[in-house]
Amino acid sequence: MATDKNQRKEEKAQMLECALPVGTVLCSKAGNEYTITGVLGAGGFGITYKAVSQVVLNKKTHYSQMAQFAIKEFFMKGCYRGGSGTDMLCSSNLKGDMERGKEDFKKEADVLIKLNGSSPHIVMVNEQFEANGTCYYVMDYLEGQSLQQYMERRDRRALTEAEALALLLPVARAVALLHSHHLLHLDIKPDNIMLKETLGTDALTPVLIDFGLAKHFDSKGRPTSSLMARGATEGYAPLEQYSQLAYFAPEIDVYALGATLFFLLTGTEPARAHEILSISILAYLQKHLPAGVSQPVREAIEKAMQPIASARMQTVGEFVAALELVAGVSEGDGGASGGAVTVAFEHKKKRFRFKKKHIVMGIVCLVVCIFALCGRAYYVMVNSTEWKAEHGDAEAQYTLGRLSSYDEDYEKAVYWYTKSAEQGNAEAQRELGACYYVGEGVPQDYEKGVYWFTKAAEQGDAGGQYYLGQSYLFDKSVPRDYEKAVYWLTKAVEQNSLDAKALLGDCYFYGLGMPQDKEKAVSLYKQVAQASAYYGCPPRAAIRLGECYELGIGGLSRNDSLAAYWFKRAAMGGDDYAQYTIGIYYKNGKGVPQNDSLAVVWLKKAAEQGNENAREALDRLKPIM
Repeated sequence: MATDKNQRKEEKAQMLECALPVGTVLCSKAGNEYTITGVLGAGGFGITYKAVSQVVLNKKTHYSQMAQFAIKEFFMKGCYRGGSGTDMLCSSNLKGDMERGKEDFKKEADVLIKLNGSSPHIVMVNEQFEANGTCYYVMDYLEGQSLQQYMERRDRRALTEAEALALLLPVARAVALLHSHHLLHLDIKPDNIMLKETLGTDALTPVLIDFGLAKHFDSKGRPTSSLMARGATEGYAPLEQYSQLAYFAPEIDVYALGATLFFLLTGTEPARAHEILSISILAYLQKHLPAGVSQPVREAIEKAMQPIASARMQTVGEFVAALELVAGVSEGDGGASGGAVTVAFEHKKKRFRFKKKHIVMGIVCLVVCIFALCGRAYYVMVNSTEWKAEHGDAEAQYTLGRLSSYDEDYEKAVYWYTKSAEQGNAEAQRELGACYYVGEGVPQDYEKGVYWFTKAAEQGDAGGQYYLGQSYLFDKSVPRDYEKAVYWLTKAVEQNSLDAKALLGDCYFYGLGMPQDKEKAVSLYKQVAQASAYYGCPPRAAIRLGECYELGIGGLSRNDSLAAYWFKRAAMGGDDYAQYTIGIYYKNGKGVPQNDSLAVVWLKKAAEQGNENAREALDRLKPIM
């Protein structure tokens, strides 16, 4: 579930290239016609358009008026437009994923339509329909600015506590309403909260938009649609959102709400979840939250942004209740009532006379607070990852190793991996082996790398088995032994390791350690490619599929278009050979429309990685560059 910003920008740009042309007319099953007037954005699994339509305001007089709408189109990465320029098409390998994705899209639209009118803080979805080989849903177009834009326009000056709560609480109640219908938003952030302006007033109504990552679950917490990894916004996503989501987890949205409140109160983007884990959320908030933020709000954010899911507030209701005590808002609102809210938030001063009982109660409360704070300090100390690691907890040591490697402090990573690996932690053994194998944090030592890969592999770690199989295949630290390579790669494949499937496919393709079977190889390459539709296909499998389609081998018919498709997938993954190949395809118009400009783009990418063939091809293209 990659979240690299450059990768997201590139994917977004590629989707925008596939956007419907301005002027395209979409006809819904209800007979409404929507004319596309522009593109609002792209991401997740869709493209969002701005559109206009004639709306009948009085059926008796047929009086109508042109109105603006936002339309979300389901458009999956890897798909493309047909010759008409409007139909969404994809290769046969992606058809299953596309159909499942469309069903997910329609189910989530149905839930949102059912919620219409339940809260003014959830964008209104008017209808959904199918056209052009895909599906759409129509939303109200909201005039105004996003919460992110609002903060940018005030130079990210922090809001007061009252202002921040006035904008966030209505959204939090709306999220609680979504959760009551078993729907997780999974992408709450300032960019996805619109501040709707009310004509003639200064009031701003915060409205939650963009349900592109949303997932629906049944009453038992089981997913009602296929769970594909779709992405996470760094700073607003907890650690567990970077892996597959297998159950209804409201605490994910709780984390995002806490992070959004942090942004409003500080004017700075929250740190990534793994960075917070390494220093503790308590220390992070003490460093960054302004002094004027009250203790209850600090505690609410701290409990909402706990890096470990089990330590976090488990429901949005808890988060809302904690903040309402400060904001003085009725708990009965629930998100269903209340329209616009103003940013200004006034407090009335009240006179208060101290009586003897108040003084006694104050002393009692002070004593309780002191004991609570002492207990909390002990809890934080005992449960901190570093404390556990230093006292011999192998899992905590492995976690610190991973965090250190994220921060590119490889020597520290090796230190903690070694501590954990020596206690038998298979994941740490695998990572330590990788450090020795490539020379990260320690001098390169293939033998020690293979030693730790073997330890991890023998415990059943799929990554260790893959690395060990790869070692026997390429003869760097152990004698080349194709049979052992196949044995360990097969073990990893049994655990559905995509990298191992790609490499085992090569063994079948070239007859290494087994009889040659190119059809079996193609089958494995396809499994990797199909499973990777949402994650990015490993270049090895994509290149092999491209070659098989190019040559018409392995049971495949020769097909230059599909060959170009797979070479491009590998090129997008950063492989210089694939970048060179797709560049030549564009230069010659093979499998793709002839395009010298795109040829130069891909050849340059390959040349920058040292590909000599690409450099020579660029020299030949210089006269037209």
